[in-house]
Amino acid sequence: MTTQAGILEKGLLAALELADETPWADLTLSAIAEAADTSLSEFHGLAGKDDLAAHADPYFDKAMSEEGVSHDESPRERLFDVIMLRFEAMEAHRAGLLSLMKYRDHTPSLLLSLPLARKRSADWALVS
Repeated sequence: MTTQAGILEKGLLAALELADETPWADLTLSAIAEAADTSLSEFHGLAGKDDLAAHADPYFDKAMSEEGVSHDESPRERLFDVIMLRFEAMEAHRAGLLSLMKYRDHTPSLLLSLPLARKRSADWALVS
């Protein structure tokens, strides 16, 4: 059995890949499950399309701490390096993320969660 975090990650990456060519709003959970090479039932009760969208920030936040940065640099340089790690991780999914952003801008529940997501990202960047 796959963990919830694993399902969210697989689903998010599959959705971002699909969103390269299909608007996020038009994606279906069954298409995402197929692209993630998992069954739709794996998502039941764990993840819907909006849950996958909300998982994008935490997923890319992890990239800020995966490589580590030199502590010989100034705090400003370390912060820059950490944020660049996030941007580099996002680059491979640029088109899908743009589609996700357009969808999020028209989805009130996701839009309302953005300030907290941004705060968590900033907090994580500062401790990385």
